[in-house]
Amino acid sequence: MAQRKLSASTAPSRTSERLQLAKVIEASKTDTKIVKKKRFRRPRQRKSCHFFKLPGEIRNHVYEAVLLKRFEVAIRANGPGEPALLRVCKGIRAEARSIYYGANDFLLVMHDFNGAAFTPFSRQFRDYEYYQRRTLANTGTVSFSMLGVPNWANLMRWLEDIYYCRVMEPDLSEPTTNDKRIVGAALKIVNELKFKSVGGWSAVEKVLQAMHQALKGTSSSWGKD
Repeated sequence: MAQRKLSASTAPSRTSERLQLAKVIEASKTDTKIVKKKRFRRPRQRKSCHFFKLPGEIRNHVYEAVLLKRFEVAIRANGPGEPALLRVCKGIRAEARSIYYGANDFLLVMHDFNGAAFTPFSRQFRDYEYYQRRTLANTGTVSFSMLGVPNWANLMRWLEDIYYCRVMEPDLSEPTTNDKRIVGAALKIVNELKFKSVGGWSAVEKVLQAMHQALKGTSSSWGKD
């Protein structure tokens, strides 16, 4: 009887088990800290720009002082792109774009006939030019300066963009050099076959490649590249 009472007294009761479990839970809460991730908060942006509170005449004077150039704006393959003022916000771009493209003259400076490099400029200028034609307003002029040596691969990329109306083309109706005469003849082929060829650009490309092969049998520098 004594052994049974002793074993019964030493055995843990259900109440003590619950208390120990509660202590373990409380200890785990105090030992482990849950770190919440910080939420990313965007910086507050101004709802309005004080610049637009100025009269339109004053804003135009600011645009003209920054964007108007006395001479032709030289555009090269490696830049510069559009002025930083046109990239400030949509509102300033909408107001100042007409001054930049409408009152300036541009000179596309090509090297080795890399005309395809001016596709981004042509896209921006043509979008504005189309808008100006609808409003009967004036636009700036674009001229071309072709430097370097003939490069048929560059010329083919340029002609492909001209075929798809991605880039502007020069006026070579009266070429001054033999190299420009070849480019003028290639442009004529592209323009004449643009809406007549069944095979699209691939068919026009074959005609141009045949032209290149014919130039290799002459003294033209286009057949040596």
